[in-house]
Amino acid sequence: MRPLLLLHAGIALALLFGVPHAARAQSLFGSRGLGIVVSPADGRTAALGGLGIALSGPAAALLNPADAAEVARRGVVVSMQPSVTEIETAGGTADVSATRFPLVQLHLPFGRRTVLSAGYGAFLDQNWGVTRRTIERFGSDSVTAVDRITSRGGIAQGRVGVAYDVSESFTVGGAIGFLTGSSSRVARRDFEDDGIGLAPFESEVETAYTAPLASVGVRWRAGSMVRVGGALTWIGELSSDAGDNETDVSMPLQAVGGASVQLLDDLLLAASARWTGWSATDDLNVTAEDVIEVGGGIEWTGIRANRRVFPVRLGARRGAQPFSFGAEAPVERAISFGLGARLAGSEESPAALVDFAIERGSRGDFEENELAERFWRATVSVSLFSL
Repeated sequence: MRPLLLLHAGIALALLFGVPHAARAQSLFGSRGLGIVVSPADGRTAALGGLGIALSGPAAALLNPADAAEVARRGVVVSMQPSVTEIETAGGTADVSATRFPLVQLHLPFGRRTVLSAGYGAFLDQNWGVTRRTIERFGSDSVTAVDRITSRGGIAQGRVGVAYDVSESFTVGGAIGFLTGSSSRVARRDFEDDGIGLAPFESEVETAYTAPLASVGVRWRAGSMVRVGGALTWIGELSSDAGDNETDVSMPLQAVGGASVQLLDDLLLAASARWTGWSATDDLNVTAEDVIEVGGGIEWTGIRANRRVFPVRLGARRGAQPFSFGAEAPVERAISFGLGARLAGSEESPAALVDFAIERGSRGDFEENELAERFWRATVSVSLFSL
């Protein structure tokens, strides 16, 4: 499989440095390595810096299985994430749009101390495409050639976990799961009005991915004011199966940590960080770096109507994408604004939550990579819990 991947990577690079148009995509940085890293976020997490470790109340618990501890009712969380990206290359700029579903998670309390969880969420995205037109000469004739390379797919993570309250203030959690996904990469050349009988041609590589994973986490509560948590995730070798070719890729260790502090009755401060040892993937024959992501935000819940609460959130985050071809890894920055609504239930045990976040961000430096992106991204999530 590796020679085919290198061939397609080479074609992609050739197109990137002269592309007048980018096809429907999440990010052209997804053409590098295993794709771009994405977080399994709900709307609240996206508004508060993108990681959301140790938040108060029910929250997404895919990064830290112990974070399911505060869920008091059976429930489900589903999120959707549309985006619009302006891509700048040496050949010009293009606007592209796409939508993904970064998180689906189920919660099932069992007794007074145990919460089971199961989730499926985003991990790596490989949706991108580029097009370039060139003039080719055949003797005295010339013809316009249209080169296209597109990639569809990515790698997701599935986890089944348990959170157990050792005491009123301390929770431990564990999860097992897998990485799974597939990608289809097509390189095609067409000829426009050639008049000399040139037929189009294309090549395609379809790859399936699988890997095991396991995670352990903790969460500590200091009364109702402070929450601190962290988790460590191990991922086994990623099996990349492309027909008759199979390659095993070493995968990184990941550590996350965070805290939230209730500064006032209606004001929450949250911050999180994640380290991922992506340099372990050196057998991909591309440059990969260990990366640290940091994010945080504030949440104000002063807008209330009867038992309904309408939080307002502000946040920011910064992190690097791990993969590059020789240049430095592209840095991603974003600021975020979010709104929420608790439509039913109480503060301790909500029954219906709707959360929305909008992010304005950028990734990459044009002077370093001859590729930069600026994006608007929205995250909408709905959380429903049994009464």
